[in-house]
Amino acid sequence: MPAPNPKKVSKSHLINRDPAKYKAIVAGLKRGKGLVQLASETSVAPATVQKIREDHKDELPSWKRRTVEALSEAGEGIAQSLVEGHENIPWQSKALSLGIILTKIQELTNTMPTKSVMHEHSVTHNSLMDSFKEMKRATQAIDVEQVDEAK
Repeated sequence: MPAPNPKKVSKSHLINRDPAKYKAIVAGLKRGKGLVQLASETSVAPATVQKIREDHKDELPSWKRRTVEALSEAGEGIAQSLVEGHENIPWQSKALSLGIILTKIQELTNTMPTKSVMHEHSVTHNSLMDSFKEMKRATQAIDVEQVDEAK
């Protein structure tokens, strides 16, 4: 996907507000800089850099692959360390780190289990009228209590 056309996006889009900053972010991504690092250097939100990265994914085809490879290597290292019983790192830290890394790999490779929750509500004329009647009764009860307290 190529960069967005400045004429087809809102005036508040970064490509229109600050084209130099937009180009700097793209250049940084091409050089392999990280999302958080670029966000910090250019004073934009990480989500902005992530969106730009997605806009230019055809030009940056290997960022996900490189990240997955690096996380996989780190995961293997932690797992090996767990097997060997490395003395300097508490096992709780290793297990937590390994869990985070494996989850991130699943997110990047689109293998994350998903769940969807659907909420359905139906409102009929009768149920709406019953609700209004109940509110009217409650209001009248409050009015009666206030009159009794005033006596």
